[in-house]
Amino acid sequence: MYVIRFFLGIFEACFISGAPYLTTVLYPRAEWGRRISIYLSATPLAGVFGGWVAYGVANISNPIVKHWQALFLIEGLLTILIGLLCVWVLPDRPHNTKWLTPRERDVATWRMMQDGNRTHGKINWKTTLNQLRDWRLWMNIFIYMGQVLQTYTIATFTPIIVATFGYDNVKAQLMVAPPYCVAFVMVFVVGYTSDRLKSCSGLLVICSIVAATGDLLLAVLPHTAASARYGATFLILTGILSGVTLSVGNITSNCCGDIKKGIASGLFQSFGSTMGIATGYLFQSTDGPAYEKGFWTLFAATCWTGVGSAFMTIMTIRENRRRDREFGKPPKGVVIDFDEGGQMENHPYWRYYR
Repeated sequence: MYVIRFFLGIFEACFISGAPYLTTVLYPRAEWGRRISIYLSATPLAGVFGGWVAYGVANISNPIVKHWQALFLIEGLLTILIGLLCVWVLPDRPHNTKWLTPRERDVATWRMMQDGNRTHGKINWKTTLNQLRDWRLWMNIFIYMGQVLQTYTIATFTPIIVATFGYDNVKAQLMVAPPYCVAFVMVFVVGYTSDRLKSCSGLLVICSIVAATGDLLLAVLPHTAASARYGATFLILTGILSGVTLSVGNITSNCCGDIKKGIASGLFQSFGSTMGIATGYLFQSTDGPAYEKGFWTLFAATCWTGVGSAFMTIMTIRENRRRDREFGKPPKGVVIDFDEGGQMENHPYWRYYR
């Protein structure tokens, strides 16, 4: 089991970092939020159906295999099926996607070049290394780590948390579905709003406030206040899962060029995965049923995400305004060579997402 889990982690890491990267090379920044929302909505959707499936499997009498084995079989077979389909339908890049017509490939490629999200030719390692010194990249990665700590913890322990409200373990699996349903809808709302406003950090501040309010309520309310605590889970799941879209967007949308996007996608996944180590220690059985330590830790992580995002919003707005004053507004409908002289994000016409 340990060996299998090890290899599962390796392949999951490739997928989790690869999927956001793939969307960044297929869609311009102004359309990315809506597209990545489709992918990230799978998390709350899994929370909805996962609870129902777990409830159904747990109520199977005299199963052929053990209940936990049945869950792995269902999840594994679905994953294999989707993986096989991806071999034929998953695109690579706009210029070599087989199911696009030649004209559609040209239009898609031009859209990406106009957006400044494409570079061509060999890798210029000097330029790439200079890009990786960008403090904004690392700040956004550290903000993302706070977001991941919240996401991992809630995804793992929501049924246990809900069970402390007075439900048995089986019914708790059903009761997690309503908060996840609300979060599912809000993931799309936030993704669409992000595209409309061209904002990631600013919206992440709002999502963090929503999630922090839920964390605080669960930390201070007595465990006997079941209804109020259950309502707080709606705030937590909505704020956290909606914020994942924005946390990833903070990183990928503010990287100029394919190479930096690819490296940044690997970096944020690598650093974010380390938060899984802490997750297992936040909601230990000895801390129940209040789990104050866990909720105060989540509250601190959410505050870090919100404060860090507010700081990045202010700094980004100031930098964009400075460039507007000194160089004027970027021309529209024109392909700009941001790679000229290795400038990339330092190019006068590059603008960060706030």
